Amino acid sequence: MMQQHEVDIDGMRVTVAHRNLRIFNVRLPQISPALGQLVNLVSLEIMQCHRLTDLPESLGHLTSLKRLEIVGCNELQRLPESIGQLALLSQLKICVCPVLTCVPETLGQLSLLDELNISICNALTQLPSSLGQLVALTALEIKSLQITSLPCAVGGLTALTKFMLADCRRLTMLPDELGLLNALTSLIIDNCKNLTALPESLGQLSSLSYLSLYEYRAERIPASLGALRMLTSIYFFTMPRLTQLPESLCDIATLRLLVIVGCALVDLPVSIGRLTALVKLHISQCALTRLPESLGHLPSLQSLHISWCEKLTQMPASLSRLEHLHSFTIVSLDRFVFPPRLICKEGWHAVRTFLAQHDMPCKVFVLVLIARRLHQSHLPDELWLMAMAKI
Repeated sequence: MMQQHEVDIDGMRVTVAHRNLRIFNVRLPQISPALGQLVNLVSLEIMQCHRLTDLPESLGHLTSLKRLEIVGCNELQRLPESIGQLALLSQLKICVCPVLTCVPETLGQLSLLDELNISICNALTQLPSSLGQLVALTALEIKSLQITSLPCAVGGLTALTKFMLADCRRLTMLPDELGLLNALTSLIIDNCKNLTALPESLGQLSSLSYLSLYEYRAERIPASLGALRMLTSIYFFTMPRLTQLPESLCDIATLRLLVIVGCALVDLPVSIGRLTALVKLHISQCALTRLPESLGHLPSLQSLHISWCEKLTQMPASLSRLEHLHSFTIVSLDRFVFPPRLICKEGWHAVRTFLAQHDMPCKVFVLVLIARRLHQSHLPDELWLMAMAKI
């Protein structure tokens, strides 16, 4: 006979005093309502229950629960309204539930919720407007949903510091209220291919320090980003329609890292030299034909990487002024080679050694003899003069 301090959960005998419970690969369409008797439960994982269609309303009786994960429940269609009664819940993860069609509005009652992850729920077309009531939320991850927009109430997430939005391929717009997230420090927008514009209100994110845009199809970046006084890192990945960056981007005096990969940029902002804090600049797979002379005015630049920019045919002579540059990398730029100033001033032998290390042992002679005639390559005058004097 079962003792009074034990509860039968679909054949599992669990003590009421149990604090952690994982329900794994249970082949039943429902979980027993007796689950609600585990009032001391702190952590609950429901994983790979492929036949589970719904959860019992008694889930709301788990008043001590702080962590809830629902993962890989392929037939789960709904969450119980009582989920809003989990007053102590701080972490909620709902992942790989492909037929889940809605999240109840009671979600907004979780006043202590700190982390929320809703991912790979391919039937989920909207998020509850009560999302904005989660005043304690600091981390939000939304991934692989069928949503077309975010609720405007998202602006109420005043404690949010990290926001990741990924693989929401039907998403077409972001609300202006996003600019109200004054505590936000990290914003990642990844592979939302139908999102064609970002709101200018992003310039109001006064605490933002990290911005990453990947597979973003817009033709422009909001000029308001220049107003971000805490931004230190920017990543622009695979933005095939982006042909230019706003000059206002060069007003970000705190920017230390700028990475641009797979964009249609034909040039960089003329005033890029105003980024006085920039330490690392990485440019790859872009349509650049030239680099601005102001690049040589970056007093803090230590690392410069340029690769696979096939249309780039010249380097600015001003690069010789980069006194703190200690890492200079050129990859697959067949039409020119420019050793850094520190190499150049060491003499012609050092220049040839540099070229040899970059798999171009003979190219310097070809460059010196025919580059100007072919109009394909350009070297700064100081290097031409040194080269000609040695041949």
